[in-house]
Amino acid sequence: MQYTCTLRLNKAADAVHTEWSPNTPDPKEFVVGDEILFTSVDGDWRVEFVDSPFASTTVPQTFSAPVDQPQTGSLLRDGQFNFDCIIVSGGKAIGYDGAGDDLRVRK
Repeated sequence: MQYTCTLRLNKAADAVHTEWSPNTPDPKEFVVGDEILFTSVDGDWRVEFVDSPFASTTVPQTFSAPVDQPQTGSLLRDGQFNFDCIIVSGGKAIGYDGAGDDLRVRK
């Protein structure tokens, strides 16, 4: 199945939150083989994994692109994977979320 994770800027808090489509249960649980499309309509963006579920081995991975340009990854490993979200404008982070967003992936 394909999911979209849209990074949205909360200007009042200088923070980023994620909006999922279709809606995901909480906790966010996925299956190996699912695809996730990352994007933002609020600015250039980055999603950073210390341990990426999109790689076959334990490696860090960053998805990043200009505003409205998505990137897609296919989940390759099961486990729990934390990630941080950043929205950038003029080369500076204007919104950040490192508050424990995570993906749970099962076989």
